[in-house]
Amino acid sequence: MEIITGIERRRQWRVEDKLRMVAEAERPGACFVEVARRHEVSSSMLWAWRRQVRRGRLVAGPAAMFVPLQVSPDGPAAPPGTAVVPMAAPTQANPVAAG
Repeated sequence: MEIITGIERRRQWRVEDKLRMVAEAERPGACFVEVARRHEVSSSMLWAWRRQVRRGRLVAGPAAMFVPLQVSPDGPAAPPGTAVVPMAAPTQANPVAAG
């Protein structure tokens, strides 16, 4: 038995986690209710996610990837036909003397 003494918030599941749980529940021999209990999700929520997957509404987004980066000592190259204006150095405010 679980006793809830405070305000319980709704959990926000990542799409990857939802897809992983649905895939686990659909494995041959898997018990849907046991998968839901193991992940502390209601079985009705897991059924809803399964329905969303089958209808194409719950899909994995594009995989994260690294983008190559080159750093040059001269700074970024300006596109052709663009005037390059150097930035002014930041100025520091004069501190006010407390007296």
